[in-house]
Amino acid sequence: MFRALHPNHNTPVETSFRLRLLQFACIFLRQPPLSVASIPSATSPGQSEYEDHGKGLSSRSSIEGPRQDLALQASLPSFLALSAVQNALQESTITELWMRLAAGYMAQAYAEQVLEYHNSRSDLLENTFRWSFDHECVAEEGSDEWLINEMFDADANVINLWEKIKNEHIRA
Repeated sequence: MFRALHPNHNTPVETSFRLRLLQFACIFLRQPPLSVASIPSATSPGQSEYEDHGKGLSSRSSIEGPRQDLALQASLPSFLALSAVQNALQESTITELWMRLAAGYMAQAYAEQVLEYHNSRSDLLENTFRWSFDHECVAEEGSDEWLINEMFDADANVINLWEKIKNEHIRA
């Protein structure tokens, strides 16, 4: 909202990093909604209390399978944007350790989609591991997409190592 009201304000990199860290933590640590086990049964005296307050909870309420908005896949863009801001803050390039961490995160996100959510989209693997340097990136400077692309813009050795690590995780 602040950016919409003040589009020309330049947020200091340190503040931007802290905001992104908070955003990522909120996304990553979200908890699923109240489960059926914690809702009083229809025969318990507390049931009418839930219904009287218009919450719509009853003994038939349930979570219809896992929620996609809580998936690791949904947090990948925030993780990469957070990494890009931290990288810019330190004025460094991505390290092999970070590459292995990121590729592992992507692999876990993919496995979760397939095993937990039964996602069988044909482009799922490619979409999960799509992150890399794009010579033709037209993202607006300062946007998440631009920052992430800049993070991957390094010498050929770093780019080749990232592709190698990604491919190791894809084949695993």
